[in-house]
Amino acid sequence: MALFVAVTAIVAGCNRHEVLYSHYEPIDAEGWNREDGAVFNLSSVPDSGCYAIETGLRTYSTYPFRNLSLVVRIMAVPSGLERNDTLNVLLADEEGNTLGQGVSHYQYNFGLPDMNLQAGDSLHIVVTHNMRRLSLPGISDVGITIKKTEN
Repeated sequence: MALFVAVTAIVAGCNRHEVLYSHYEPIDAEGWNREDGAVFNLSSVPDSGCYAIETGLRTYSTYPFRNLSLVVRIMAVPSGLERNDTLNVLLADEEGNTLGQGVSHYQYNFGLPDMNLQAGDSLHIVVTHNMRRLSLPGISDVGITIKKTEN
């Protein structure tokens, strides 16, 4: 039995991803202006390799739409990598039922394609919305999580 527990712990440990960075930026209660990006800076990537990047979103039940379009701009220096991703995501079904986790305050996580980074790269990430409405009510926080993946 002890051997089974030890093997299970080792296998589970091998499949874990090391969280390098996780941070949320609060959004103005008056609404998220399209021109006001949530900005994230990571000073240095410790190791070269493949990294998973995830965008997090927290909304209130007052968010008036079923979907959201996000633009995530990532710049890595000194390697010079630059990437722009557009995420078009559903936040509620046809009946208006929220698809996020929570009660009256909802959490969503959206994965981006993995990114190969070099040791010493610093990251500058800007997340903005790309909706027709200039200011979006009901968004409380926008976040970024970066994890080192297995090679």
